[in-house]
Amino acid sequence: MQASPRPQRAARWAATQAAFFARHVVLHTHVEKCAGSTLCYALSRMFGTAQCLDLRQPDAPRPEALTPAERAGVRLLSGHFRAGSHEDVFDRRPVRIALVRDPIDRLLSFLGFLSRSPGHPEYPRFGALHPEAAVAAMLAQDHRLTADGQCRVLSGERRFQAARRAVEEDYLVVLPHTRWLDVARLFAEALGLPRPNPRLHRNAAPPGPRPRLDPATEALLRAATAEDAQLVAWVEENADRLLARARERLAALVADA
Repeated sequence: MQASPRPQRAARWAATQAAFFARHVVLHTHVEKCAGSTLCYALSRMFGTAQCLDLRQPDAPRPEALTPAERAGVRLLSGHFRAGSHEDVFDRRPVRIALVRDPIDRLLSFLGFLSRSPGHPEYPRFGALHPEAAVAAMLAQDHRLTADGQCRVLSGERRFQAARRAVEEDYLVVLPHTRWLDVARLFAEALGLPRPNPRLHRNAAPPGPRPRLDPATEALLRAATAEDAQLVAWVEENADRLLARARERLAALVADA
């Protein structure tokens, strides 16, 4: 009796996935308040929760502390780390992904989340402050959300041109945070993985009023995040091209695995 094509197809995809992850590890540069939790959760459901290491979790081991066999089982490494971090401990090729967001919108989302999250480690410094006071304190401390932190985490430099170069040369794809589903679908399509649920939404701020900034504070914040704003505008303008290129690149990586 001829075998059913469905198990045969599943076996072929399993072999494709094993071959791909034997040579590659996906590194998610998790930029805060950019739908990174949703993307990480979607990918962990697709890749396998045991194969995904999220360094934001308090009990997560550092990649350097894993045995070679444990590191070999990691398919996704996610966390608030700069591009290039942890890569030298893996003997596989990094496949880097990230999401970005308008810096003003991102900061307001962060402050809204923080104000209703007393367990957050930064709540004692900023969580109970009025939005203008919180921004002033963050600006004074050169905080990552008020000092072109998206450019810095993607490239190591506080410059749009450096971040643009990193996106073009070092990342499989960087997209606006609203397009997290497109990033997850890239891997589903290329590796025959379960399609991600578009209704997933993780780590959102609890319901409540959105913080507002007075014009003077917003102007200060825009000046401090001008390079990030350039980066996000460029990513948004080029999102379809970046996605199409990522689809081609990932298909080539899978074919070569």
